[in-house]
Amino acid sequence: MASSIDEESWTHVTSKRNRRGKKGPNVNDSIKCHAAARTATHLSVEEIKSDHKKFSQQWTESDCYHKLKELIPSKSYQPFPTKAICLGLGSFDPEDGSWQIRRRSHIQLAAFVTLVDCILPPGNQKLRCIFQEPCFTRGDVEFLESLGYEVVESPRGFEEVSEDAIVVGIHLYSDIYTKAFKGAIPALFIGSGVDVWESRGFAFKDDPQWEKMRLLHDISDKIPFPDDKEFYPIFSDTTIHWRKPKDDELDDLTSAVDSLSMSQNTI
Repeated sequence: MASSIDEESWTHVTSKRNRRGKKGPNVNDSIKCHAAARTATHLSVEEIKSDHKKFSQQWTESDCYHKLKELIPSKSYQPFPTKAICLGLGSFDPEDGSWQIRRRSHIQLAAFVTLVDCILPPGNQKLRCIFQEPCFTRGDVEFLESLGYEVVESPRGFEEVSEDAIVVGIHLYSDIYTKAFKGAIPALFIGSGVDVWESRGFAFKDDPQWEKMRLLHDISDKIPFPDDKEFYPIFSDTTIHWRKPKDDELDDLTSAVDSLSMSQNTI
């Protein structure tokens, strides 16, 4: 799972409906996308827009939508986000025409839009929205650009991650997360947290980049992403991580150091 990934492909880690309970990210349930998929378009932009309208209505009529709208404005942000980065959304026009994959991508986009709409920076300036996904077709790119969003090639999306960023990456390989957080810990992260990976036996003790994920875990307030059986497994094992204010971060890190020192003294 933690091995390096071919630069020409990403793997979206999904769950099967019969894998309920505490089954986590599983490479055997993955869908692999190749660079060639970006040039193959089966749906027109208008057809993608039509799909999005239909799936967005499902989202806005759900309990998940209303719960997310209550959660996101309830927290303060330091620094306040200026951009939102979506990694690994998946194609709205998959190579095999899968309805399930199309629905997943549209529902996740609808959730992303809700998130962005709930966070209005000072001066009412809208957040920059940046998407990075090697599986995007020309139609996918045109559709997102028609909504006013930026679509970038790897590694530009990773390089955009900063302390004033929101990062959304659901059901991705650990490599993608470690690349995303190599430079900075964002103000808000939505994806699979350390506890999910390590509860499934993926310790990554020999990977120094995994320490950034541990740091994000330690300095964030966390809550499960709103989910229900209507959208399962689109948001399964997904956590919202709010970076704490700097003073709280310092307290948490000091406590962690003190605990480590005490344990070493007892050895």
